[in-house]
Amino acid sequence: MTSDAVTVGLTAEAHDDLQRLKDAGIFGDMLDGYRFAIGLAIRRGLIAPEDLKASTIFNVGSLDRDGLIKDMVVTLFHEAAARPYAFAERLAEAGVKELIQLYDSGQLRFADLFGPTIDKSKSS
Repeated sequence: MTSDAVTVGLTAEAHDDLQRLKDAGIFGDMLDGYRFAIGLAIRRGLIAPEDLKASTIFNVGSLDRDGLIKDMVVTLFHEAAARPYAFAERLAEAGVKELIQLYDSGQLRFADLFGPTIDKSKSS
């Protein structure tokens, strides 16, 4: 059995894209952007290929202090049970790619990323 990653990262291109998003003030730090990218990829059903050539950015202890990312990945993706952090890295890669495409096209609006807005007129 192959052990899971103890560090996670991104390809050089995605790393540069995440840095651009941070520098533009979209995220306060790259770690928050990385976490957000994982969530966005999950929401949109995006997963980067297995053969990523990623460079290390974060230790998993910094990324996921409480183990919630690991638990979420294992719960949602049974195929990731043996290596959830390696799988999360693929999710982050796909999420960063999606974020930078939205940013570059001027369509990055956080309120639109996770589904429809609540129609308050239908609330009682």
